[in-house]
Amino acid sequence: MHLKSPQMSSNEPNRLAWEEYTLELEGGFPMPFWRVSINGVARWPEARPFCASDGHIKLGECTICGNCGLLNTIVRRAGKSIVWLGDAAIELSCREFAPGEALCFDVSEYLKVIGHGSTFLPVLNSREIRAELQLQSIPDPRDGLYRDPDSTFDDMGRKMLALSRDIIEGGAEWTCCEPPAVYNEIRVGLELPDVPEVIWRVGAQGDQICLQFVALPRLPAWVTADWSTDIRERLREVCF
Repeated sequence: MHLKSPQMSSNEPNRLAWEEYTLELEGGFPMPFWRVSINGVARWPEARPFCASDGHIKLGECTICGNCGLLNTIVRRAGKSIVWLGDAAIELSCREFAPGEALCFDVSEYLKVIGHGSTFLPVLNSREIRAELQLQSIPDPRDGLYRDPDSTFDDMGRKMLALSRDIIEGGAEWTCCEPPAVYNEIRVGLELPDVPEVIWRVGAQGDQICLQFVALPRLPAWVTADWSTDIRERLREVCF
């Protein structure tokens, strides 16, 4: 574990681009569509146009009637980021984003690409954070190997996985927070074939402990919660 300042990684903001075109639907009615790209790769060729203040968007629309596509992606503010994620109120099979697949964008870049209005977006709330985390697979604490790969007797990996379950399954109220100036990136190796490490980023702002879940589970936003004294002490033990 080592101190580091924020830098590029899989949880860093994505590059968003779109191209508008028009299709003629049933009855000869023309309707605009967008081809939406992420990081230079075409992702959604039949999205409905949206603006930066839209809290629900259609990334896939029917090109016959132009009306039966689902508003299955929610858009939320999370500190200095915009997050796209699946709507927990919709069946998993109908969601554009499975749990753990959320995308994030820098607020200022999002405004440049989409237009004005992101300040009117709802903030990612406790219910949405909890749903996104709880629907992901959390490794069993018994499968944790290490936090420090150079230490044969390091049991912090198992402690961290046990803490992860208690945090995610607990009833604390989650809130988004600003990224800390400096954070620890913690990796826990797993005794499982072909499974990557559990990765957390942990920092502090005053007395507030801030988390970003990078892998198993994953949520590309900095969050904190009103944890109990026991949880806070365990976080300090395994993360600092």
